[in-house]
Amino acid sequence: MKYFIVSILLSLLFLPGYRQAQDSPTTETEIFDTTRTGTLRSNLVLLDLSGNQIKPDSGKVLILNLWATWCKPCIAEMPYLVNMQAALSDDFQLLLASDEGMEKIKKFTKNRPFDLQFAGIQNSIESMGVYSLPTTLVIGKNGDLLETLVGARKWDSPEQINLLNSYLK
Repeated sequence: MKYFIVSILLSLLFLPGYRQAQDSPTTETEIFDTTRTGTLRSNLVLLDLSGNQIKPDSGKVLILNLWATWCKPCIAEMPYLVNMQAALSDDFQLLLASDEGMEKIKKFTKNRPFDLQFAGIQNSIESMGVYSLPTTLVIGKNGDLLETLVGARKWDSPEQINLLNSYLK
């Protein structure tokens, strides 16, 4: 009987939620369904700290680091991201995106002046299949998702630089 109750409770956790369809991609299948909605790159809605829309450079590999102001591992990896950015060629674009409010992001960047491009992401990170921070999406020049890297890293390590450079081939 105990196993029966546990099974029912677990099945309730995994029931799909019902959401009304919207014009912009919001569910995981919509944002990653490139046959219906374009490329992942084109489905992203990113704003700079002034509130202007950022269009990722289509001629570059986009490294989209998803983070939050309250996430200690996210903050701990930022110096490594600065070093990584300096080590990579101009064939890459690095954006750090948070789904927190713009005022929170601005306050964070004033208190911690990392030489990084911060953005507000208007898509929910859950709609992108992201449930853990930090998570970094590597998006190819054609807009396809090349890799999802979960967790903090030493981004400036030779192994990470080599991995990222391998996406240029």
